[in-house]
Amino acid sequence: MNINMKKEKIAEFIGIMLGDGSIGVYNTKIRDRIKKHHVVKVT
Repeated sequence: MNINMKKEKIAEFIGIMLGDGSIGVYNTKIRDRIKKHHVVKVT
């Protein structure tokens, strides 16, 4: 994959995330321990 193709893919991903996506960090309690989950969503 050349540099121009990589830039296009990154630009496309950023556009998708700005328009229809979200990035979050959530705390979840599992067996008396708190764990962090990193989530990337596109709807």
